Amino acid sequence: MLHVPIGYLLPYVFAWFRTRPRLRATVACFLVSLATENIQLIAKVGYYDLNDLVTNTLGGFVGASFFVWFAFVATSPDWRKELRRYRRWRRNARQRTLYPFARNIDLSRTTLLGTDESEVYDFYIRKLGFRPVRQLVPEGSIGTSFLLEMGESQVEIRCSNLEQELPEQYLNISARRLDKIRKRLEKSGIACGEFQKDPYTDTRQLSFVGPDNVRIVVIETA
Repeated sequence: MLHVPIGYLLPYVFAWFRTRPRLRATVACFLVSLATENIQLIAKVGYYDLNDLVTNTLGGFVGASFFVWFAFVATSPDWRKELRRYRRWRRNARQRTLYPFARNIDLSRTTLLGTDESEVYDFYIRKLGFRPVRQLVPEGSIGTSFLLEMGESQVEIRCSNLEQELPEQYLNISARRLDKIRKRLEKSGIACGEFQKDPYTDTRQLSFVGPDNVRIVVIETA
């Protein structure tokens, strides 16, 4: 019973456990229980009991299942419709090309178009703090390509170094602590609008405009 609240609270408090709540919370409860039993064995306090190891791990799984039920079922009135839609998609997706590799696929690089490389460098590197990974100047071209990095995400910006009007572009990123991000953006002289609601996730989002008609949208994560 002690591990039931642990299995529930781990994904509730820590975002890493919410990615796969049942598996990760259950493994964490197993490791905690294993460490407890080994400490009892080494310190010769109590008994090393495999039944405790099994029941504690089961308690963690039950707690994580309670979290999934509360997070999905209790907060979503249309959960039955969503569950049917998900099952129908999964049955069909198993036959598709990339689905078997879905767990190993991440969206890691976004490509934007630019005009002035000095303006791009000043905004993305000096103001926002992207790390420059590589800069390429194709032979016989006046254009420059930048590869920038923030955490595990990369942004490629292809600058033509020509005066031209570019279409509206979007760079969507996700982050926590939007209030602090907004304060730091305003401190750097970057104007931000009011917080808005993301129409797909009902979470807050913050947007501001960068060079070359790029609208950067920061979506809040739990």
